[in-house]
Amino acid sequence: MAQEVSRHINSNALKYYPGLDKTHPEVRLISEQHRSSSSLYRFELVNHLVRYNIVAKGIDLANNPKRGEITGIDSRPRLAPGPTDYRVKPWLEYTALKAIYEYFEKLGNPSLGAIRVLDFIQNTQTIVMDEHRDPSLRSLFAKTNCLNELRGRAPDLRRVFFNAGVWLKTYSTLPKTENVITRLPHRDDFNESVIIFTDFLSQVFGDTSFFQRVEKIVIPAAEELMPRELPLGIGHGDYAMRNILVGENDRVTAFDTCAKWRAPIYEDIAYFLVQLETNGLQVLSQGFAIDSRTLAAYQREFLAGYFGETHIPIEVIRLFQIQSLLDSWSSQVAITTKQHAGIKMLYQKSYRALLNRRYRTIMERLLDQIAVRSS
Repeated sequence: MAQEVSRHINSNALKYYPGLDKTHPEVRLISEQHRSSSSLYRFELVNHLVRYNIVAKGIDLANNPKRGEITGIDSRPRLAPGPTDYRVKPWLEYTALKAIYEYFEKLGNPSLGAIRVLDFIQNTQTIVMDEHRDPSLRSLFAKTNCLNELRGRAPDLRRVFFNAGVWLKTYSTLPKTENVITRLPHRDDFNESVIIFTDFLSQVFGDTSFFQRVEKIVIPAAEELMPRELPLGIGHGDYAMRNILVGENDRVTAFDTCAKWRAPIYEDIAYFLVQLETNGLQVLSQGFAIDSRTLAAYQREFLAGYFGETHIPIEVIRLFQIQSLLDSWSSQVAITTKQHAGIKMLYQKSYRALLNRRYRTIMERLLDQIAVRSS
């Protein structure tokens, strides 16, 4: 597959980069990485003194015959039906990235970046795109730990989180209608999902009283606080720090979406906030790695970036955080992973226990905040 993609890039180099010399440039394979869901190839396009870095993402069944198969689908409840069929996912991701790039380029906001896609190779189902070498927000966030703060080495990411909010808000208005399906547009859909999640988790953990409390607090609050018809936008589906790149002048660029759902806008907002508190660093430290004031400042900036001068419906966002937490919790307990031996098995079990404890801690805090408001 790598050779075929390399030949394709070589043949279309002038189309990708019109300023190149007409003599055929040299295409070099720099690295390749095979994941469970896709294969990534990094190429370097060299033409005299000009160099371009290119990434190709596709499904290479030759390297792993099982790659791309939809296997091990569990019966857990989930917000969005999935996973996306591997036979259409590359095309959906390509059209999404293309639509995002064209839309953001027209807006001309230097704080908002987008991945420029160069091509889609039909016979190998491969996306060809410019490579971005900016660090991820997740890697920068890890540097804001308490130890670095004490040493005065922690970066100030407030503007980055503000821009991340602006990016998501802008993305939600993406004028994309093809291959977009509306889901869970009503308050009743939200309530039903909470009931389904709590029933599932009650059976898994045998802790009926805790999850019944979730349902008894959330449903009445949703009836009071949410409109019957929820505000909708194009959903990202995985808007987390690992999928956000940070460039010069705090420019943010998000990726890894098929843009195939029109969903309540609060889903992506809540998901981002939940992932902020449940990433690996926060799980292992049980929330102590990042100073709570720093975390709160980043959350405020993110919401300020998204909502601008309009009112921030924090109570509704908290309700959707609970829904997102229930979805993530259900996902984690339903995952069937390869059993390791020795230290790896011990780490896996220990991490799962820490993750469950972290989920419960955040859930109890959100429930208390909602309960206090209702009292």
